[in-house]
Amino acid sequence: MPRFIPFNASSLATEYTPSEQKRKKDDDRSKIALHLVSAFIVLNALVIILFPLYNLFIEPKLDIVETVIKFNGVFGPIIGFVVGHYFKNDK
Repeated sequence: MPRFIPFNASSLATEYTPSEQKRKKDDDRSKIALHLVSAFIVLNALVIILFPLYNLFIEPKLDIVETVIKFNGVFGPIIGFVVGHYFKNDK
């Protein structure tokens, strides 16, 4: 039977030197921002690609330009805030 080893969060913080911590923090920031921007682009592409299929089968017809403007109006500021937050200057 495996032995239970308790998790100690303080040991994680002391594993890295200050320069390694900064590098890891920067790497994590860039990964989060990259995943978020990638998800935004993929969702935006899905809206644009799948929208004509929606209009083929469902009444009333919707305007794709208005839908994309609304989508970007909702999610665009969120992307801007998160990317700005993660890439702010740490001085």
